[in-house]
Amino acid sequence: MTGRQYQQKKTSKTGDWKTVPEDSNNYCKLNDTTWTWSIDVDTDEKAADKTGATYNLLAVAKDEMGNSGKESRIDRSLIVDTESPNVTVYKPEYFSSYTDLHNDVEANIYKLKDGNVIGRLLNGTVEIFGRQDQALAFKALRIEFDNGIIEGTKSTANSTTAVESLDEVLNLPEAQIGDSTAPDLYFAKNVSGEDLREWSLTVNPEEWATSEAGKAKGLDTGLHIIRVISTSISTSNAWQRKVLGYFLWYPEADTPWITVAAGDDTEKDTGAYECYPGSNISGSIQDDDGIKSFVSTLYKKNGNAYELYTYSETEAEDAKLYENPKTHALPQDKAKYSAWSVVAPTENGKYKLVLKVTDIYGKTDEVTKYFHASDVSAPKIKIESPENGSSAIQNVNGNIQLKGSVSDDGKIENFTMVWLNPALRDNPANKIKYLTGTDPDWDRAGAGETKEDDDGNIIYRFNVPANAKTYDFDSTFNLFTKFGVGGKDKKGNLKPLTSQEFVFRAYDGNSYSVKSLTLSGDTIAPTLSFTTIEIGGETKAISGTRCRWKMEGRNYCTKSWRNNYSLSYGLCRKL
Repeated sequence: MTGRQYQQKKTSKTGDWKTVPEDSNNYCKLNDTTWTWSIDVDTDEKAADKTGATYNLLAVAKDEMGNSGKESRIDRSLIVDTESPNVTVYKPEYFSSYTDLHNDVEANIYKLKDGNVIGRLLNGTVEIFGRQDQALAFKALRIEFDNGIIEGTKSTANSTTAVESLDEVLNLPEAQIGDSTAPDLYFAKNVSGEDLREWSLTVNPEEWATSEAGKAKGLDTGLHIIRVISTSISTSNAWQRKVLGYFLWYPEADTPWITVAAGDDTEKDTGAYECYPGSNISGSIQDDDGIKSFVSTLYKKNGNAYELYTYSETEAEDAKLYENPKTHALPQDKAKYSAWSVVAPTENGKYKLVLKVTDIYGKTDEVTKYFHASDVSAPKIKIESPENGSSAIQNVNGNIQLKGSVSDDGKIENFTMVWLNPALRDNPANKIKYLTGTDPDWDRAGAGETKEDDDGNIIYRFNVPANAKTYDFDSTFNLFTKFGVGGKDKKGNLKPLTSQEFVFRAYDGNSYSVKSLTLSGDTIAPTLSFTTIEIGGETKAISGTRCRWKMEGRNYCTKSWRNNYSLSYGLCRKL
């Protein structure tokens, strides 16, 4: 090759190409049949203001005949990197202002067991993810935790001192952030990796907060504002020291927690929390790492001790609702939040509910609540037929059909009816004692039984299924065979076919509901009228004179020939 040309173009103010002649300054040398070449690039122009520059190099070779092809051409770019690196963090989210964060902490905004702030409270293992840019390549990166409060960034632009390592950067006066007093350094670690453009760092609590030094500074408990600082140096020895932000360190937030509004924290005999039988006791569970399990266990008080409760609904289609103890299903694996509910028993009584949540690392939270299962609303009684005030004589046999329903928000403990002795219809106390709903005679009869009290009242208890919330009844009673109308009570009093009164009582184990029913009886005497009389085969009209008659076996009565003659019972004869 007899002709060679080398060119250098600087991307600078002029952008001109510079042609390097053959053998100029020994740039090109011939060694046997091989030419070697080199070129010096003057970067002082851009190095002085630390803004960097790009140089394009073009080398073209030609032989003696002037031939030059694709393989005879080399085009390269030389980038002079003097930019300071810039470090950022994208996870976790940091607070940017110390002042605002400190004010919120003082205002007690960041409390434990608060789902609104749990995501901002770091604890346990801290994983940091970030990136670096601006510089072309990075030599080293260091992350520090301390208790400083000053924000800011320092970089190569703030210094005229050349450095080659992180340690040299840390010792530069120009690299200090500027706290009025030296902060306590809690943690420092160099980030490893071949390419530090995308980087991550895992910090275990044993490395700082729960170490002996960390415990001595109180980092193993309580709420702390932690400042995070990065120090980075590029391969061209440009550096940056930067406050990345602040995070809240709260070791106690590492445990899961249970939220439940129902129940008392301690057992109470009076003023205890009450809930409807069969209602839902509900709440939520949360954890920042993930929930492994949640178990509820229900106990019922028997005497002075609490015993494991067994639901009577275990054979129901939705029997899983009544498992006890119950391991609750979670919405997903390692769920950080889940709602839950427990069905309150249908039996009235005192109960203890024990709740336990465990996170994926074995940390637990346990809550015990006490409550009474009792109906707040009394049962409701509805009499569909017969209507109040209608006739007690529904048919010639003396049968009365009673039809209706009973309902309760919990369960119906029992449902009872009393037929009131008509011989005592003029004694209000006989009815009042049953209208109160609390007289002991209400409980004389068991389910399906009929009993008579000392006053001749008949008590009948309907056979209500166990744990029923509703009960429909349709029962027929005979006035003569069931209640003895026309006969006498224990005291010898006649039970006449006058108005028939019934009192119904429904009891849910906590409160009573009473309803009365009155049916009209045979209270009007029969009427006997004489309009004609037959004498000697001749019919004559009766009128004008008065005569005395005597009722057979009874007192005297009077009739008027002018008017109809009324009699009560039996036959009359003329005196």
